[in-house]
Amino acid sequence: MSTTIFSLMTRKTGTGRSARSVLYPSFHPFHIHTFSEMKKIFKIYLTTLPLFLVSCYRDIDLDKYKEDAGKDILTVNSIITPDSTIAVAATKTFFFSDIHHESIIAEGLDISLSINGTYKGCLEFDSKKKLYVSDLKPKPNDVVDITTEYKGNKVYATEVVPEEVNIESVTVKMRGPFKEEFNGEYYMFTYNIVFKDNADRDDFYFLRFREAPRDPLNPGKSTGLGQIDYSHNIVFQKLKDYMGDMAPSSLMSNPSGLPFTDEGINGMEHTLTVEEKVLESMISKEMKRSIKLFAINKAYYEYIVGNLMYFESMDETPSGMIDVGLADPMRTISNINNGIGIFGCYTLSEKMIDVLPLVFHED
Repeated sequence: MSTTIFSLMTRKTGTGRSARSVLYPSFHPFHIHTFSEMKKIFKIYLTTLPLFLVSCYRDIDLDKYKEDAGKDILTVNSIITPDSTIAVAATKTFFFSDIHHESIIAEGLDISLSINGTYKGCLEFDSKKKLYVSDLKPKPNDVVDITTEYKGNKVYATEVVPEEVNIESVTVKMRGPFKEEFNGEYYMFTYNIVFKDNADRDDFYFLRFREAPRDPLNPGKSTGLGQIDYSHNIVFQKLKDYMGDMAPSSLMSNPSGLPFTDEGINGMEHTLTVEEKVLESMISKEMKRSIKLFAINKAYYEYIVGNLMYFESMDETPSGMIDVGLADPMRTISNINNGIGIFGCYTLSEKMIDVLPLVFHED
C-alpha cells in the first residue's frame, strides 16, 4: 500500500494563549491525494481563496456530510525501536466538526503481533497508559506485523526495523569572533559528522543536533543552543527541492532536526555539516552537544516530511516526537491498511561531545 496524504481540517481549541489549531483526518467529501497532487491543490486554493473571502457567508449544515464509513476507520499509531518494548495506540475516528476534547480509546481489540512471520501472541491492553503493549523488543532487520479487526475490517501494517547506522566520528572547528551591529560578537562552530551509508537498499534518516542535557545541580554553566544551519548539505538541499514552494522558510534552521535520504550518497561514506552561531554573551563554562542519527523506515520519513510541509509553525512539527516512542493520533500520513495512522520504525546512533575543550585543545 503506497503512503498517502489525507486532507485535513483544522479547529481551534482552548482560549487565549492556550488556543491552538488541531488537525483531524477528514473523510467524504474530501479525498486522498499524493504529494504532487496536494501541491497543485494548494496552489489552486491560494488562487481561489479571495473569491471565498468576498462572497456572502451563510450557515452551513456540516452534519449532512457525515457518513457511516468514516466511523468504521480505526486510527493506529506505533513507533517501534530496539531500545523499547512494542506499544500501540488505537483510537476511534470522528468527524472534524464534532466537539472532541481527547482521544477516544478503542478498547477490547485483539491486536496480534508477528515478528519475521512467527506469531508472538496478542498485545495486552494497559488501562493506565491506554496502550496495547508487549514485553518484546524488536531487533534490527526484523519484519514486524500488527493485525486487528475493527467493525468487520482487517486492519494491519507490516514494516521492517532498519539497521543502525553508526556515527563514525564528529569533529568541530570554531571561527570568530565576528561582529554584528545589534547582537555584538558571535562565534561560528562547524560540526562535521561522518557516517557510512549501506549500499544494498534505499535508506532514510533523521538528523537531530541539540544541546546535551544540562547538569541539574548547576544548569547555569551550560551554553544554550545557538542558531543552527543545515544548508551546507546536499542531502538537505535535495529535501528542500523536493518540498518546493511548500518548504518552510526556516527549514534549514529547524531546531528539531531534519529528515533526509541516501539519494546521491548511496553506499558512500558521507559527512554531514552543521553550523551553529553562538553569541559570545551566551558562551559559558560548558558547551556540550548531542548528535543523534536515526535510521528510519520509509513511511516514517514521509510522515515527517509531510508534516514539515503542512504545519504552520516549525515548533508544531512532529519531529520532536521521533524518540518518544508513540505518535500523536492526529496526523497526515498513513501506512495502516484499512485504517489510518503511522507504523514507524527507527534505530539510533548518538554521539555526545564537549565542544570547548575540542576547539581550544584543552586536556
